[in-house]
Amino acid sequence: MSRTLTSLVLLLVLGGAAAAQGPQAAGLRHSQAVSPLVDKSTVLILHVDLKKVDLKAIAKWGFDLMDAPEEDRARIEEQAEEPRKALEGLVKAGATDAYAVVGMDFNFENGPDFVIGTAKGKAEAVAKFFRDMAHAPPQIEVIAVGDAVVVGGSDKAKAYKDFKKEPSTGLARVFDVSGEATVHAVAVLSE
Repeated sequence: MSRTLTSLVLLLVLGGAAAAQGPQAAGLRHSQAVSPLVDKSTVLILHVDLKKVDLKAIAKWGFDLMDAPEEDRARIEEQAEEPRKALEGLVKAGATDAYAVVGMDFNFENGPDFVIGTAKGKAEAVAKFFRDMAHAPPQIEVIAVGDAVVVGGSDKAKAYKDFKKEPSTGLARVFDVSGEATVHAVAVLSE
């Protein structure tokens, strides 16, 4: 059996075992963070574990992939310093995860909805840091709700606050299949 086929079979078996056991803590945490924003129009959910992101490694990988000249590397590394400091500041304030929930109605004017997961009791500090850093336009609200910060229109922030249902166990199982990955991308298919 080829190595690729073996890996695929192993992923399916492990994924099936995880699904049969029910959702694990990490999957439930991810599902709980995004469930209030998922609706019939949702097509994509992105998750990034902010504590594991290594922007320098990502930049090096990109430079190597593009075979970028040394002068381009230096210029881009200098431009990447501000985002790196912003990420470090978010994590230092207590941010743990970032999620984007993208709907069919996505456009660049109102963008996707974002949720920033935080360490226990750190949502207000993360919201303040994000507001100060992002300079969000007035129609975008940054609101601390429980152990999360919701970034989006006021209707989404209100829906997040008012959400009373249990998080989706199906979505939790999807997150569990890929384990504690740095990045998850979940395509959502609806009827």
